[in-house]
Amino acid sequence: MDLLKNRLELIAPKDRNVTLDENFTGRLAVGSMESVPAGMYAKQVLEKKGWLEALRPHLVSCDSVRNVLFFVERGEVDAGIVYSTDAKISDRVTVVSVFPEKLHDRICYPAAVCRASKHPDSAHEFLIFLQSPDAAEVFERYGFER
Repeated sequence: MDLLKNRLELIAPKDRNVTLDENFTGRLAVGSMESVPAGMYAKQVLEKKGWLEALRPHLVSCDSVRNVLFFVERGEVDAGIVYSTDAKISDRVTVVSVFPEKLHDRICYPAAVCRASKHPDSAHEFLIFLQSPDAAEVFERYGFER
């Protein structure tokens, strides 16, 4: 089952006003588009918008989405593309926009009980708990969606 979803967001340092389009001239941090899932999603967005080639000279490739967040927090870049869950943990960035899901593959986190589990009943109970209102409250607090 797909337990949780996430979203892709454009963030900027709190003190910056940023607009992202094909004329953007600042520095945009993204996860590596070849190896970091958030970077792969960012690439899909930029390609579907038709902005990738124009923005390529402005991209700062990072080895993790958390490093994108760190660059934006420190003001070393003008903006970054991260998951909602990453943006939510920082009080030094602002969310500029949320990219519509139609611009990238669905970002989801599946959960299942493995057939080879030594404790399938406990695993099933845990899976049920993860779908409970109590668990949902925690997940939502950290930026996940159901």
